[in-house]
Amino acid sequence: MNYLNKICLLFFLTIGVFSCDNIEAPISPEDSSNEVFIEGDGGTKGMEVLSNDGFVIFNTNRFSILDQDGGLVKQIPATNHIFANLTVDGSHLFLTGRSSSENIIGLSAFDINGDLLWDKFITFTDGDVEIPFVRVIDDQLILAFISKNKEGESQNHRTINIEVFSKNGSTVETSKIIFEAEHDFFTYNLLVESKENFLVQGSRVISDSQSDEGDIQVYRFINGELVWYKSVGPQGFSVVNKVIKSPLGSYLFVGSKQIAAWAFELDADGNILWDLDHGDGTNKFWFFDALYKDNSIHFCGFTNATPEQLDAGLLFTTGLRGSGGVEKIYGGDNLYRHFAIASREPDELVFAGDRSFPQGNRFDSWIMFTDGSGERE
Repeated sequence: MNYLNKICLLFFLTIGVFSCDNIEAPISPEDSSNEVFIEGDGGTKGMEVLSNDGFVIFNTNRFSILDQDGGLVKQIPATNHIFANLTVDGSHLFLTGRSSSENIIGLSAFDINGDLLWDKFITFTDGDVEIPFVRVIDDQLILAFISKNKEGESQNHRTINIEVFSKNGSTVETSKIIFEAEHDFFTYNLLVESKENFLVQGSRVISDSQSDEGDIQVYRFINGELVWYKSVGPQGFSVVNKVIKSPLGSYLFVGSKQIAAWAFELDADGNILWDLDHGDGTNKFWFFDALYKDNSIHFCGFTNATPEQLDAGLLFTTGLRGSGGVEKIYGGDNLYRHFAIASREPDELVFAGDRSFPQGNRFDSWIMFTDGSGERE
């Protein structure tokens, strides 16, 4: 029996063991001052808090400026490049993503009102470009992306390309970090800590069920040098949606493993500190984002562990080492997912995601305000 058949058999056997009789109805998102819906805008995949305590939410096709209560102030469509990654610094927003060609990267700056300040484009011809990431560090704008060699060359050869700009868009410097990966992989997250320090997370292009190594790949660079490599997780069916640096300097990885929500933490030397699976063995549970707050970690995502098997927003709160766990589910008659979590004050959690419908293809953005434990105020 091959690996895939084993997984399928285990899945159906698990369904026969667990029962949905005890699934409680989720907290219904009835109309209230604690929720905002922006209809038909494609949903939200990311959120940041602005310096005026408003919000910016985005997906690949647009970003929106929201006021302090989540009301829509301005919506800006993607025109010159998609919005794959966004960072906020004071009264400036910086967005990056691929342009008309996979090897042309766009970088745009906007003010806090959503007005364009400048944009520029980087044409890269030395190989295939993967997802670009942008961060402001020491008052400089750092654009970083992974590239792989052209066809016919070593598929394990990778380059971290670094473009440094001032915040007014002028070029400061460019540099590269070249390394040979353990396996051919695709980059999903690039944690930029400085111009020389990076954490690269990807997944193997081809899963190997015979390998002793997991499909999740992690590479840590200090002063431009590879200092450690780590493989994590099972072979196949696992994904990391977000990498977050903890207040203590460790690295939190947030995602899913088959149908279980999954998180793990590595210390600064790549040693695993803890590993968390959350689920019931039958229904889907996924994590998409997380927030360190006080002595807790708040994970958000979605689950279909509802009476009607409809997707619902998920909040799961643990201790700082993934211990314990309190779950809250938010949903109703439609499909709901949390993709981002933020906070502006001690007793607040704000979620952003989308609402869609079992019949039809419309996606609305969904912003929800709760207190520090996830209860609606």
